[in-house]
Amino acid sequence: LQAAPPGLNRSGVGDLLSCWTALWDWSEAATRLNEPFDDGIAARTRVLLERLLSPSAALDVRNVTREGLRLLSELYVEEVTLCEAWGNSRCEEGSEHYVAYALEALTGK
Repeated sequence: LQAAPPGLNRSGVGDLLSCWTALWDWSEAATRLNEPFDDGIAARTRVLLERLLSPSAALDVRNVTREGLRLLSELYVEEVTLCEAWGNSRCEEGSEHYVAYALEALTGK
């Protein structure tokens, strides 16, 4: 991982940050549409985000240190674990994902 271009390693943060919008979207869907919501999965997702956004973690990710790469790897494992526990990617894919999917479909890219 450390041999990869630093920008590619840093870009992994984007998919983890999508958990913010995913949690908001999911909570709104639960409130407005009575969609099932899991407080435990949501809480664990918030912990994931807190770990990512701590000042020391942000510096490690920005500087592509061994600790930063380990953190990104651990958080991706947790993200996948949460999605598997819920049965889909509701806690990770927010509305921004669906905008990107629509653009991919429209542009073929």
